[in-house]
Amino acid sequence: TYLEQFLLNSPDELKNNYLEKMQAPAVKQVINYRRQITEKGPQGPFSADANAWFTYATDRINLFKQVEDDISASFIGQIKQLSDSANNTMILTVLVLLCSVALTLFVAAIILKNLLKQLKLLTKTIISVRDSHDLTARVRVISADELGQLAHALNETLVTFAGAVE
Repeated sequence: TYLEQFLLNSPDELKNNYLEKMQAPAVKQVINYRRQITEKGPQGPFSADANAWFTYATDRINLFKQVEDDISASFIGQIKQLSDSANNTMILTVLVLLCSVALTLFVAAIILKNLLKQLKLLTKTIISVRDSHDLTARVRVISADELGQLAHALNETLVTFAGAVE
């Protein structure tokens, strides 16, 4: 079952490597020895030399080890590619995030600067009216937001007070 799954799902290079190694004389000889044992069963005798059998079996095991090493190298290569791809994606994501944060901070700084500028103008005008009782002082309206509306309302209030005093 494992071998069937391997042959179904492995890249062609690994399959071909495996199939090529399984054509080696040592693999064929081990298959022949197994057939002899299966046919003769426990009664024997077997015509195989034990040293030769051991040598062929060892060679076959070494071929399997080479296949295993090739599979491991393929997995390591795939993992390295996935890791490199993940690293590149992470770096790109971090750069996009940093650019987004920088842009957000820039826009927030501009908005804050305009808000503070309108507040300073309002404060300056109110202090001027309070200290000098000058009802002709006006706030320069620099925006149409709530602070701009407040500045406009203050100007109208000053006009009303100036008209009431005269």
